Amino acid sequence: MKKNLFFVWSFFLATLFFASCASNQIEKNYTEEELLLSNLETIQKSIGENPVKALYDFILLEKKQMENLLWEENLELVSSIENQILEEIKNQTEKYIAEKNFYQAKINVESLQTVLDFGIQFENQLSWMEDVKNQIDTWITSEIEAFLVKNQDKNPTVPEMITGTVTVWVDKGLRIEKGLGYSDISIGSGFFIDERGYIVTNYHVIESEVDPEYEGYSRLYIKTSKDSETKVPAKVIGYDSVMDLALLKAEITPDFVFQLGSSENLEIGDQIYAIGSPLGLEKTITSGIISTTDRKITTLGTVMQLDASVNAGNSGGPAVSKEGLVQGIVFAGITGSQGLNFAIPVEYLKNELFALYNGGEIFHPWLGIYGKTYKNPETQEETGVEVLYVIPGTSGSYQEIKAGNLIIGINGKSIKNENQLQNVLIGFGSNRIAEITFLDLKNNEEKTELAFLEKRPEYPGEIVVASTNEYGAFLPLFGMEIVPTSSKFKKEFLVTKVVKGSVADNAGFSENDPIKIVKTKVIEDGQYFYAEVFGKKRKNGYLEATMALTAPMDSSNIF
Repeated sequence: MKKNLFFVWSFFLATLFFASCASNQIEKNYTEEELLLSNLETIQKSIGENPVKALYDFILLEKKQMENLLWEENLELVSSIENQILEEIKNQTEKYIAEKNFYQAKINVESLQTVLDFGIQFENQLSWMEDVKNQIDTWITSEIEAFLVKNQDKNPTVPEMITGTVTVWVDKGLRIEKGLGYSDISIGSGFFIDERGYIVTNYHVIESEVDPEYEGYSRLYIKTSKDSETKVPAKVIGYDSVMDLALLKAEITPDFVFQLGSSENLEIGDQIYAIGSPLGLEKTITSGIISTTDRKITTLGTVMQLDASVNAGNSGGPAVSKEGLVQGIVFAGITGSQGLNFAIPVEYLKNELFALYNGGEIFHPWLGIYGKTYKNPETQEETGVEVLYVIPGTSGSYQEIKAGNLIIGINGKSIKNENQLQNVLIGFGSNRIAEITFLDLKNNEEKTELAFLEKRPEYPGEIVVASTNEYGAFLPLFGMEIVPTSSKFKKEFLVTKVVKGSVADNAGFSENDPIKIVKTKVIEDGQYFYAEVFGKKRKNGYLEATMALTAPMDSSNIF
């Protein structure tokens, strides 16, 4: 996908009211009351566009004004704006319900409930929330839970499982090469997860069906294992391009429906089976073991590595246990490398089922921070995610979370490491309010604050580069904190921190290394940040050398 420069600039310029507005107004010598009224006006104007974000901004402003009598003196206006926000959230939620967009309605209600649980009270009555919750629960029960297999007999036979898989075909018409036309067809695999004909596959298999930038012909259909000649039309219901998941629907009653297992307790060496249509060869099953459970090769989360044979066409098929439970969704094999095959853990699918059934594209949230798993220096026990950098202009920069804090919980869910933080965020959805519990490592003080989870950009690194100076991007992108050594020589720096496992660490840099930035640039259509650095690395005996550093703009350590 092309980088969205418009988003970058609009995101960067649209900082929160009490930062941008305040700085501009101070220059004009505005009074404190004029600043307050201006900030309230900014919130009021944003209500129609995003009432949940307006509520979060309102709460932050009220918190800043707690010691200020101006808030009480303008209480009539304040109460009016609060009621407008809550009324708009109600209207928006009811609109979502009418449109059967239960996923967004649920996010709105959960945001309000989080605020109430935090101890914030409103004059406006929120009795309507109970009715909406009931409607959402009814939809989940009738449209999802009632159709998911719960009591399937374990140990189904291989022939039974094969009848629950399909070959996914995407016909893209003709491809012209050297004046000749060839059929352009993409082939993948999929499997039934309920009795109405809902099928799980990979997003990349059906990408042309939903990609707005794709301008060619594209037609989706499936072929069952019992009838490989009949093309059964299918449609995309929901999809997640980041996690590479998609939910399809075909008007067909499957002979077998897979039951979703759990990937949380899988161990290296466990037996695993992959079912699919490699190279279009239907009804193929291969076996192997789980090579590792937490390979980090994707932007969000970790994946399973398998040694079961996987080839082009297996994508989207189930990876199952010997009991026939789905443990993962096969998504990749590395061409030319035998045994390097991967599957998406089924927990990610389970976290997103509600959103996938609801339909449309799934967007993920982020806090706007760069962090790493923190281990207790004495016990080496994982105790949270340490914030190493807060990206300017993001929601994270307007919360009380700072570098040196340890994120240990979100909405009551314990966070011990990066994977747990990503897993929780993946299941949350964007444009919502959440509770963040963090620990200040300096004074060992634990706090819980409200946070707004914004939509995660395709390339978070773009925000980093746009919002800081040249060397400021080195920490969140390369894992190397540097400081200027002289105002006279602006390109000369000293390394003050190197994050373990980062690009800089793998390149051999260490603390107190002197470096000089030769040049930096964004490459590969915005996908990577590139820098040429001249330095004397202590680990190399202070030999002088120029090194090229490259980091992805969608680092999995940016949350």
